[in-house]
Amino acid sequence: MELTEFNEQLRAKAYGYGALASILLAIAAAFAGHWVLAVVCVGMMALLMANHFVYRRQAAIVKRLEEIQANPRNPRSVYNVRGFLGAQQGVHWLSHTVLLALMLVTTAGAIYMPQGITHWSYFIPLLAFLNYQMHVATVVTAIYSVVFSTILIFAVDGFERIQVFFIYLVSLSITLAFVYLREIKEQQLKPLRRTDHLTLASTREYLTQDLEKEIQRSEREGTDLSVFALRVDDISLEDLDEPRRNALLQQLGQLLHENLRLFEGYYRYEPEEFIVVLPLIGSRTAEKRATGLRQQIRAVFDKQRNPVTVGIGISTLNVDDTAESLIEQARRALKHARHKGPNQSVSFSQISQEGSLAH
Repeated sequence: MELTEFNEQLRAKAYGYGALASILLAIAAAFAGHWVLAVVCVGMMALLMANHFVYRRQAAIVKRLEEIQANPRNPRSVYNVRGFLGAQQGVHWLSHTVLLALMLVTTAGAIYMPQGITHWSYFIPLLAFLNYQMHVATVVTAIYSVVFSTILIFAVDGFERIQVFFIYLVSLSITLAFVYLREIKEQQLKPLRRTDHLTLASTREYLTQDLEKEIQRSEREGTDLSVFALRVDDISLEDLDEPRRNALLQQLGQLLHENLRLFEGYYRYEPEEFIVVLPLIGSRTAEKRATGLRQQIRAVFDKQRNPVTVGIGISTLNVDDTAESLIEQARRALKHARHKGPNQSVSFSQISQEGSLAH
């Protein structure tokens, strides 16, 4: 099981257990005659269950993507782009809704019902770091902690205030320890990952050694070798939130996968940039391939009424070139292509010729 699938299943279980705890609390509150607390618990149960089912669906989609990675050339393997986008959008909004609702309920509970709802605040740091990037979760948790502590100081009296504040600090410390261990594990596993789960591109860590092997093969056999640096144009990414951007990159990875030959490879170099390695391709053929690839990408997205274009920089193997120099040349050419405008491709040889003529 990949780490991504494990994380999705972990979130699904966490929300499922939270929903079970909420319904048990609702039943207990109803028997005790605390109807307001019972209604709040039922509402939280509904939100938690919705998140549970969304993350289960997300885990199933990630598992499907991993199966495609294991057998990428199987013609029956099909991307479920709409399903992935729908799950991502569901995760995006439901996570916000649950966390915001829990924050509002616990802060209001600290004022009006300190002995009933306030204790739910212990779960907020865990939910924040479970669902969001570390910098976002840190800001959210810090703001909530300041607001919640201020309310405790002025609205809750006696031993209850000390108890809630102490247990909240303990839960926050445990959450931070969990996050620290997760980040260490993430850094340890990162070099071992061959494929990016979102785009099915190979990871950047393998680019240099794979490209060096192709250079050695080309020099040994006397064949050509070209490299593309391909990046989504900035205008195509404007006003896109993270789920829609991920769906765009996923479909772009699919298009690269479908338009490359078996022995050609593509690597996710930056979040919106790919490096494509093209053995047996000379400079003129590479320029034609780049033009055709740009047109194909634009045509596919135009059919979806979603104008997306890419810029491509091209470099071709010459004497004394290394993997680093080929990548650098392609990225310099890409920079010139992006400077010309959207949906452009430029080869490094063109830049060199223009520089020679200028001198």
